Amino acid sequence: MRWIFCKGKSAEGSLAGQRSGDAGGVTSVKGLHVLLIDDGDTRDFLANTLRHYEAEVTAVGTVRDALAALEHTDPKVLVCNCDLNDVDAALLVKALRQLEATQQRRIPTIAVGADTGRRRSTLGVHISLPRPLSAQTLVTTISKLALAQPA
Repeated sequence: MRWIFCKGKSAEGSLAGQRSGDAGGVTSVKGLHVLLIDDGDTRDFLANTLRHYEAEVTAVGTVRDALAALEHTDPKVLVCNCDLNDVDAALLVKALRQLEATQQRRIPTIAVGADTGRRRSTLGVHISLPRPLSAQTLVTTISKLALAQPA
């Protein structure tokens, strides 16, 4: 399992009564389209967590599937398990930046995983989040990145 959540305020432990906009520091992601890339067992869990906060989620398991999804979706934020193969992740970020240039849009990327500082600099992601990761941290980070984008 590659995604690891904190106990206590984890996605599973604290979701009851904390939808988007509720107390607890979670900012709204309602209606926000998130492209999630994870090849691990928790892809569905994380996608369901984001859906609980009312985000629209496209969840894929490979970089190839992510690139295909980018052809017919308009995600506002991309969340990638940075423990994917470096070559695959680098290919994804390069393709994403090319797409941004041709379509004149920005898709902020969040890398989650081990050694995120190195990955952030070598892959060119906007934000990296180390594990363990709480659902609140992820949702708040996604919301802030989306709000920082020009309309």
